[in-house]
Amino acid sequence: VIRPVTHVVGERILKGDYEGAVAAYIGRAYPMEPEEVQQARTRFLETGDARAALADLPVRMTYERAMANHLAANPGDYAGALRVLPPKLLSLFVSAFQSCLFNHALSARIDAGLSLTEPEVGDRLLFENGREDVVTARNQQAARIQIRRGRCRIALFIPGAEPVRVYGPMDDILHDLMQGRGIDAADFERASRFVETAFSGVLRAISLSTDVEAEVAGTDLRLRFSLPPGHYATTVCREYMKAEPYLMI
Repeated sequence: VIRPVTHVVGERILKGDYEGAVAAYIGRAYPMEPEEVQQARTRFLETGDARAALADLPVRMTYERAMANHLAANPGDYAGALRVLPPKLLSLFVSAFQSCLFNHALSARIDAGLSLTEPEVGDRLLFENGREDVVTARNQQAARIQIRRGRCRIALFIPGAEPVRVYGPMDDILHDLMQGRGIDAADFERASRFVETAFSGVLRAISLSTDVEAEVAGTDLRLRFSLPPGHYATTVCREYMKAEPYLMI
């Protein structure tokens, strides 16, 4: 990840801060970028001058230039500048912020010393067939057995446009994270209308397991494994490579 800005743009869209979303996407510079690009981004962030951005930004930066071109022709229309982007990219911004919430909540669970595979009362469960359940004092032992047999996994509910029912500590953590960011279900509903994509809440498992086959050929290592939908091979590879994401590009 050379420029980890996607979730930042998503948070601005959720808050209805379209000017801030444009400023983040065009104007946030990162050290891994070429010097000329960093300078162009910084100038736009400091001045908001769309015409200057068109002169400064390299031609290959298609999306940034399209946004700057819209602003040059329509000063102050930041919502319109965002809408020149492909709908899937706009959707990705908000989804990235949802993933950011998930990551922070998962980190909080780990920091609290809670297991990823031992269920606590109030934990949500996601079964292989898509069925959902909640751990109670009565079914906690049964949940442990089901998890050990690989039939379900502990999951976190990623907030969306509908109110979240609180079952346990992890739901409280997510609620606090959203409250700390000043975001609620109504913001997801507004973003859904703006992006024209439904941002519903969804359960996501907090751990995964897969059989990995490794083949060494000289200095090369080939890994073979399969993952369920919604998971990324780069996440598994990083556990082996222990490398920064930008080194895996």
